[in-house]
Amino acid sequence: TFFSTSLNFDVSVFEMFLPRATGRTIYIPHNVLTLTDRPAWDRSLVSIVPSAITAVLYDSTTHLNPSLLVLAGEAFPTTLLDTVRRTLPQTDVANIYGPTEATVYPTGWFSQEDPEPQGNAVAIRRALEGKSAYVLDATLNPVPDGVQGELYLAGRLARGYHGQPGLTAARFVADPYHAGQR
Repeated sequence: TFFSTSLNFDVSVFEMFLPRATGRTIYIPHNVLTLTDRPAWDRSLVSIVPSAITAVLYDSTTHLNPSLLVLAGEAFPTTLLDTVRRTLPQTDVANIYGPTEATVYPTGWFSQEDPEPQGNAVAIRRALEGKSAYVLDATLNPVPDGVQGELYLAGRLARGYHGQPGLTAARFVADPYHAGQR
């Protein structure tokens, strides 16, 4: 696994512990773009932001062959998905999203399971196991498909902000579908 995230971010938990729990090794680079310094990268997982994988893929001396490419932290253009598929045809791709309060990744799109993306960007698509995602209006009512709203996440969230009950109450709102949960 290519460990590309600063320890300051929750994504580092995913990159650090998943490989160890599955008996894999971890490669910790000095700089994420050092993938371009390696003649080949034939590993199980590369987790990286879209702008960095773009730079790596356009470097003709880099030869990646991961079984899974996890992209997160930025918008994922469908043009980049096309490039990834053309360059890495055997690689499964995931577009993952989640704020720190959601403890790493609550939502995602997976190339091997989800419908083809529509439009200019790969959507985050669905909530992962044990989590819920709702698109709600200002009064916490669901919006119809295609209507803008705000994303609300539930399940396996942080309990709040330490020593900041006001901020916790404002940001960790009651789950409109599960009484007593946030």
